[in-house]
Amino acid sequence: MVHEADVVILGAGAAGLAAAERLMGKGLRVIVLEARDRVGGRVATLRDTVADAPLELGAEFVHGKPAALLRRIRRAGLTVSPCNDTHALLWRGKLDGGEESFAFQEPLRSAKAPDRPMAEWVAEQARLHQWPPVVSAMARSYVRGFYAADPDVASTLAISRMERTAEASGGTTPSRVLEGYDRVLHAMAAKLFAKPGTLFLNAVADEVRWKPGSVRVRAQTRQGTPLGTFQGGHAVVTLPVGVLQAKPLAPCASCRACVRRSAHGTGWRWAPW
Repeated sequence: MVHEADVVILGAGAAGLAAAERLMGKGLRVIVLEARDRVGGRVATLRDTVADAPLELGAEFVHGKPAALLRRIRRAGLTVSPCNDTHALLWRGKLDGGEESFAFQEPLRSAKAPDRPMAEWVAEQARLHQWPPVVSAMARSYVRGFYAADPDVASTLAISRMERTAEASGGTTPSRVLEGYDRVLHAMAAKLFAKPGTLFLNAVADEVRWKPGSVRVRAQTRQGTPLGTFQGGHAVVTLPVGVLQAKPLAPCASCRACVRRSAHGTGWRWAPW
């Protein structure tokens, strides 16, 4: 079976849904393929079966005051509530306020070239500003915890730029969507849900063949049932970098130019048409 659209979008996380929303607003036909059985990507919300209280397993906070996200939340009729943003720090057996341990943040926002790993920058700044050990430890922990990055390899200038961007959009003070973060993504996907043949869940893209002006995507369910070919003039790939960079499983027997990769537990490959 061949499914046709103007644009085939891989992934129904925030990026894929936003792309679909914009393209449909321009009158284009889209097809969105999502390997999971739900939309939302890294936004994953569970609810207590009795109280319907949301439990966030993925993205959890609205940081600062990002205008575009807050507009979406308001349009969906959802509620944003600030969290308690005080800090407590257990350091060398003593529990105390942790505000002073964040003394690295202002210098980090002002970091200059040349670039180097965060661990090197922290050691350099600790000598320059005579930071106590707790500040250096917190800086490294902040990179690991907030940015999910390894301070031994993470780019100082990249993190500095993200810190400045966050500051410009209201800082990193956290709030929560009380009804659950997934409600925001469901609102983004509303037009896809309402239009049959545009959103395919449990649809793993295992092969993409392309040439200028034409793309063919072969997909199957996670159980291995073929779903046919999805064809369009263009493709938008919003899969996580970890999937795109996955280690090749095996050489492709049918085409030496193919690159076979793992995607949600199955192999997929890119190839010229």
